[in-house]
Amino acid sequence: MLSFISLVFIGLSLIETIRQRTTSYKPKILITPQTFFLQCNKDGIPAIWKNEPEDFYSANMTGSTNRVQIELYNAGVGPGIDITCKWDFDKYKIIEGFLGLSNSSPNLVKFDTSNNTVTIRSIGEKSSYSIKYKLFQNDEKYITTISSIPPFSDNHNPKIEFPRSFSMFLSVYSYAMTVMKKTEKIAIDTPLRLKMSYYDTAEKKYKNSKEIFFSFTNLSDGLIQVNEKPLHGNTNFALCLFHMK
Repeated sequence: MLSFISLVFIGLSLIETIRQRTTSYKPKILITPQTFFLQCNKDGIPAIWKNEPEDFYSANMTGSTNRVQIELYNAGVGPGIDITCKWDFDKYKIIEGFLGLSNSSPNLVKFDTSNNTVTIRSIGEKSSYSIKYKLFQNDEKYITTISSIPPFSDNHNPKIEFPRSFSMFLSVYSYAMTVMKKTEKIAIDTPLRLKMSYYDTAEKKYKNSKEIFFSFTNLSDGLIQVNEKPLHGNTNFALCLFHMK
């Protein structure tokens, strides 16, 4: 009897040891929460994406308007290895959204369904012109691979880029909103989906997926605060928030 009890105890101890070892190097890759400020650009590009509060005060319109990035971090206790990130979204919903903007704001946005090309008109004080962008191009990046993400690496967290067609969709929405000086909150009903797979140091595979939903609000004086002080804005900016499911 004692031998049987001893064997059971040893077996339970071994199971617990394996569980603890597995937990000790389990990674957990997540998306860092972020807020974007979209500045309406008078030079014909739909919107300048900024994601730092101090950038809000800067009139500098540098950077790419159609290359938006989000940050990943590892909330686990072990490194994530061979991470694959894959974007997915409903292209037909994006086309419907552009057609809706084209119908509601024909002086600002035009969409050609024959070749999936959006035309954005810039209406400036001195001159007006337009730019064209073709959606779903062959070089558009939907899959990103990352060699590893160590746990709690705040200073070395990698960033992955949104698909450019989806970024353009958000930029044009913001542009139309700011030019028309709409102040109501607008929620985008088309989510951007991110599927991730990665391994731990024992080569165990993990999978994770998130749906990202976006909403816009025109900024006005005192609408939001930074460091307990009102962030004074104007209708040349839109605040882009996202939440995940």
